[in-house]
Amino acid sequence: MRLSRTQAVHTLRPLLKAQQLAVFVGSGISTIPPSGLPTWDGLTTAFVQFCELMANAVGDDHFKKLVAHAPTALKRNSLTTLTALRRTLRKHFDEPVTGNGVRDHFRTWFIEQFANRKPNKAHRLIVETLYPLIITSNYDDLLEKAALAAGYKELFNNSITHNSAQHLAMLLYQRKPAIIHAHGKTADIVLDELVLTAEDYERYTRVHSGFSAMLNSVFVQYSVLFVGYGASDPHFERMLEQLAAAVNYAEHPKMPQYYLLLEAGKADLVTEEYKKALRTHFIVVDDYKTDTLPFLEALKKAQPRLKEKSK
Repeated sequence: MRLSRTQAVHTLRPLLKAQQLAVFVGSGISTIPPSGLPTWDGLTTAFVQFCELMANAVGDDHFKKLVAHAPTALKRNSLTTLTALRRTLRKHFDEPVTGNGVRDHFRTWFIEQFANRKPNKAHRLIVETLYPLIITSNYDDLLEKAALAAGYKELFNNSITHNSAQHLAMLLYQRKPAIIHAHGKTADIVLDELVLTAEDYERYTRVHSGFSAMLNSVFVQYSVLFVGYGASDPHFERMLEQLAAAVNYAEHPKMPQYYLLLEAGKADLVTEEYKKALRTHFIVVDDYKTDTLPFLEALKKAQPRLKEKSK
């Protein structure tokens, strides 16, 4: 089913009121000024540039050749390109470069991509709307900053990563609000835990099996609105495929529904047909940059998050 922005608000309002609608926040949200974080494509390009610096620093001719071919290869298949670069970079992790190891340089580079950023209006609207859970693939802490600034201390304190499976299980059982970082946060990320490919998803779910189980359960208990998401994350696409196959979503009308906000030019019929089996409906807007904020604003007005009482 394809919905207009107005139809989507009408459809999602009762789910919000019943606290049955979670929201998934992708990288597109954090690119809105003043946050100005890089898009996924921007981050991958920056990673290639970082690899070029390290290849030259360690003097690995093979690594240099890989980096030289990377910009063209990214256009063909970004996931395989990133995997090849990461595997080669890992071989040099313990080598010294200008006084620090390559590992230290990577960590510094990664943190710098997200440093000194401020929440934008989209972050504020999301935390101020009564979504019981906010799931994000973003590494930044802008949702937490927005929650704290708005006075939602409980939401701010319930910030969960893959290292907190037991805490997430408790919050789900108690129906407490939470911000769930599916791929980790900037402060604790390491190269081997970046989820870039389907291969990474398999490793991630194996190593963090408890957290993955809890995350899967969210998509069984709640309908989910996807914003700032291009439907290309191998982790979540694979998870939705596995859930659909496991419970035969298409045959159960009362199971959770998923809603994906997309610009008209990206809402092609082939992808839409494929998504039907995953119970995903397209919310189609003319211009993502100008239409996203009014859409989020309408949902906030439909069901704002209550202010916490002072103790």
